[in-house]
Amino acid sequence: MGMQQESYDAIARPGTGTGLGTLFWQAVQSGVKAVSPSKYMQDANILHEKDQLVLLCITAPVAGAYPLFVPTEGIWVVDKVLIYQRVLGTSITFDVLWVASGTAIGSGTTQLTGTIDGSAAGNNLKYVLGTLIAAPTQSGPGTILGVNIGGTVTGFIGSVQVDVKRIA
Repeated sequence: MGMQQESYDAIARPGTGTGLGTLFWQAVQSGVKAVSPSKYMQDANILHEKDQLVLLCITAPVAGAYPLFVPTEGIWVVDKVLIYQRVLGTSITFDVLWVASGTAIGSGTTQLTGTIDGSAAGNNLKYVLGTLIAAPTQSGPGTILGVNIGGTVTGFIGSVQVDVKRIA
């Protein structure tokens, strides 16, 4: 007679020693599921507690609003905003906002104390960090996180990165 166990646990580590990217699995009779204190489950998908969202500008973008993230569950906040300026633009600014679905992104609640300038001559090949508001907006399902690009907007090449974290 063989020994019967209720579950088998496995850990996959990236080998960097940081613990980032570590996945935990548990095999049970009904199947394999991921378990981790730093991740959340949505059906069979793993939702990490932090994520990076990037809007690439490989040619000069058109002024306007661009959606980046639509939470389907949980409560999220903006953790960090930065641009990488490869080539400066002419009078270009970036803002990050939470907005209710069905509302123009530019009409949302800004998450920065001021816009990030993408036209500073000394910033080519540099990251420019935005300053978050004192109490970033907590947002969940039914909202959209977007980037609003303003100004003349000619010439900018680079990217906008928004880091979000799940708090509930």
